[in-house]
Amino acid sequence: SYAFVNKITAFEPDLNNFAALKRRIERLKQEWNFDDEMFKLYNAGVGEQTVEKTLSEQKNGMGSKFTESGDGIKTLIYAIDDVMREPYSYLKADIESYEYQMLCGARKTIQSYKTNLAVCIYHNAVDFYQIPILVHDIYPDYKLMIRQHSFTVADTLLYAYAE
Repeated sequence: SYAFVNKITAFEPDLNNFAALKRRIERLKQEWNFDDEMFKLYNAGVGEQTVEKTLSEQKNGMGSKFTESGDGIKTLIYAIDDVMREPYSYLKADIESYEYQMLCGARKTIQSYKTNLAVCIYHNAVDFYQIPILVHDIYPDYKLMIRQHSFTVADTLLYAYAE
């Protein structure tokens, strides 16, 4: 295995997408000879605090959203600060408009570990300014970059890193 990757922790609340994630991980373990201990998978979401909510699943996870009640599957949402007990160097999030809440729930560990970030900022119009402001508030010494990975507003990410 590669020395620069020690462990991958992934969160996926949608049952179909979680099953697909597990299949991809099994393929990675076979192709690259990764150990089981390298992966920690949660069939859960991430947010500002650790709570249980209802996930109304849509086809292929697209448009799935959390609600306080209603039709859907009871799903745990974890604050990253409550789960991550060891340093982590990279946090990537494309979580369908839940990025702001996730960052709020990861504030302490991001500050402690100066985690490199790649966060989608295109799901809500306010994300374009709210998320960079929040990231700067969490760790003012971050260098921030915004990059569009397509010709539309979709696939716009905020990158943050400490020098």
